[in-house]
Amino acid sequence: MAAAITTLAGRLAAGEAEQLELIGEFDARQAWAGPGLLSCAHWLSWKTGMSPNTARERVRIARSLPALPLITGAFGACRSRRSGR
Repeated sequence: MAAAITTLAGRLAAGEAEQLELIGEFDARQAWAGPGLLSCAHWLSWKTGMSPNTARERVRIARSLPALPLITGAFGACRSRRSGR
């Protein structure tokens, strides 16, 4: 059971890293923009059920990733291990 818990924790972390990178691209392209939508965080809260505070925090982190290449690289390594690449 301990191995299953730690394996799942790794998969969740890799999924979160991938989500943050996607949010960054989505926000940069303003793909969220539409009638009545105020921001990427507003769209995330509406479409994913995240609380507004969580959505704002995810967008803030996603926007900061380009300035943090070591963290972005670690995210990529985490995804590679998960997919077996």
